[in-house]
Amino acid sequence: LTTGFWASLSDPTMSTTILDKRAASLNGPGFEIRTNFTGNFPEKLHYDENRPPKGSASGIFTKTKFPAGEWHHFAVTRSDPTPIAGYATCTTNSDCSASCPAEAAQGCICTNSPLGGKDCVAECTTHSDCPTDGPGKTLVCKEGACRRYSIIIRGYVDGEPNINSSWNGSYGDLPNDKSLNIGCRGDAAANNLAHFFLGRLEELRISDTIRYTGAFDVA
Repeated sequence: LTTGFWASLSDPTMSTTILDKRAASLNGPGFEIRTNFTGNFPEKLHYDENRPPKGSASGIFTKTKFPAGEWHHFAVTRSDPTPIAGYATCTTNSDCSASCPAEAAQGCICTNSPLGGKDCVAECTTHSDCPTDGPGKTLVCKEGACRRYSIIIRGYVDGEPNINSSWNGSYGDLPNDKSLNIGCRGDAAANNLAHFFLGRLEELRISDTIRYTGAFDVA
């Protein structure tokens, strides 16, 4: 995806939300774009994404500051998830018993590997069924199988490359089952909206493609 917008911050020292499309908890995938995350990065924007099923998140910050009252353009791209091979090669499900983690609630199955052939992965119904795969290497449930995925996040400020990061973990597809909040976070149906954005937005555009791979002219 690509998300882009013009922003003018009224108070860049406050931590507020520009866009929020998180699941109800950190155990579900989703993303958020914030200003001055937790007060440690004044005048900077932060892209943050949930990493289920362990309730953690990862983010990147702009190197460029967004001072009060100035208009700047921000864009971020997220690549399609690339699957990473499972625990061991196999030919049948019985080959997976020795390499299946004890915390795999539904056991392991032998399935097609993204690297060719077949490999053992934990079977699942939801993200919470997936075990860890080493320190900081959580897995995500997709089509009944738990895998790690690799994604690349790139950020641009005023049309210039500003930040990039490669993440390995439970970064699968972003779902579309939660409403997009513009200028706040939370759940409107539960009447708990908060973290209201202090500033102005113009020309917000969200695309289901990667629009930028390098510097570009900002309209």
